[in-house]
Amino acid sequence: MATAKRASSSTRPPRASQFVQIVEARQGFKIGCIEEIAWRRGYIDDAQLLKLAEPIAKSGYGEYLKALIQ
Repeated sequence: MATAKRASSSTRPPRASQFVQIVEARQGFKIGCIEEIAWRRGYIDDAQLLKLAEPIAKSGYGEYLKALIQ
């Protein structure tokens, strides 16, 4: 009796995760970036956006937030 092998979640990310990664890479923006939405709609200014990015400045997400202003 043959059994089908399933990829474990530790070796293969879920399809939704892959989709998000692909879209973000191709489009050049983050999906669901609440800080960016608030900034683009004028709820926060440049200084507030930078303040939000500061604690995570060394991560890709923090770098993305800082790059929005430049």
